[in-house]
Amino acid sequence: MNLSIKNIDRACLIIIITVSMICGYLTFKHVMKTKEQFGIEKDILSKKTIEVNLASTNLEELRGALKATEKELNYLNERIPESGKIGLLINQIDSLMKQRKIALISLQPLPVREEKIYLKNPIQLLFNGNFVDIYFLINDLEKMNRIVVMDKITITKLDNSDQCRVELMASVFEHKKAI
Repeated sequence: MNLSIKNIDRACLIIIITVSMICGYLTFKHVMKTKEQFGIEKDILSKKTIEVNLASTNLEELRGALKATEKELNYLNERIPESGKIGLLINQIDSLMKQRKIALISLQPLPVREEKIYLKNPIQLLFNGNFVDIYFLINDLEKMNRIVVMDKITITKLDNSDQCRVELMASVFEHKKAI
């Protein structure tokens, strides 16, 4: 066997080229596999980002709905307060009557009736005044901050006068106390 430097150089060159090609192939395969895995993770991350954005949007909508519901509940709580605040209403009615120059003859709270989710406080009012002033008073009562329902009203004209007498049965609502 004739080993010449030329043949050894050729063999080494072939080995180096073969090793280089194998290393290049393995590196290329690794890079492609990493790139494919990166693409999959990018897709997953993009889907998760979309889900997070959707959840964030839904959360903002829920917060808005909660705020609107809270506002409505506060409004209703103001119009139908907790029990024990009937004195404030009677004071408001008295001041409205003074403002409209109507003479209050009697104001009689009747026994409270318990309904499903609230208490109904009937109040019987007897007062005298000019018809126009009475009209505006009833209008003011209906527009009050509290819910006041006129159950029954009787208006009669007083003899030899431009004054009217009004018998009014109104109901005011309150929350039941929590047990």
